Amino acid sequence: MEKEEVIEPDTKGAAQHDEARVPRALHGPRMPSKREVEEHKLTHLPFRSWCNHCLRGKGLKKGHRRCKLGDDDIEKVPRFAMDYGYMNRRDHEDSEETDRPGDSPMLVVVDEGSEFPLAYPLARKGVVDNDWVIQAVTSDMETLGY
Repeated sequence: MEKEEVIEPDTKGAAQHDEARVPRALHGPRMPSKREVEEHKLTHLPFRSWCNHCLRGKGLKKGHRRCKLGDDDIEKVPRFAMDYGYMNRRDHEDSEETDRPGDSPMLVVVDEGSEFPLAYPLARKGVVDNDWVIQAVTSDMETLGY
């Protein structure tokens, strides 16, 4: 009969002769008794890793983490400048930029990143009778890739 060769692990945990070391198994959570489960269901305190309700309530996978923006990151946030303008004819002598009856207001929007201008004719300033403008600006922002 041949004697089997016994390979002793070295001091670093790796076996001699290029063999793989013996893995150490991790132990899972201890499963509770029925009585422990019933008692835990009353308050769900303290947290238990074997309890699905405790795991969902902890919500680690879907946490709301704050995003800390640095100076370089601020430049990555899309910015739009908006103001009202008017479509009117000004005489060369009349250089005032005051509102006159009959002037047509418009909302002027400029994407500060690309400097792309957008303009929307309005019936009057404000959101009264101009609900469509909100949808139009939102749609145009999406078209620009935001």
